[in-house]
Amino acid sequence: MARRLYDISQVNNAWAHMWRGMRAYGVAITVIWALSATSVLAVFAVAVTTWWLHVVLGVGAVLELAFSALTLAFLIRTSNAGRFDT
Repeated sequence: MARRLYDISQVNNAWAHMWRGMRAYGVAITVIWALSATSVLAVFAVAVTTWWLHVVLGVGAVLELAFSALTLAFLIRTSNAGRFDT
């Protein structure tokens, strides 16, 4: 089981519910952003004519995926046992 950074499972107030909802929202936005940004960078990397822009945009796409994966890992780690609706 994942170690919890913030344990708000026993708290039942408006702020705790807002925090729980924001985690799910953060996961959704992170996934959409990662897919969109990586797709755009990959298309640009293929479309450009100079070799160094191929490399720069390709590395940018890979870094975008890596940072998005780290963000998702953080959000999952802060969730309650991997669930975003509790």
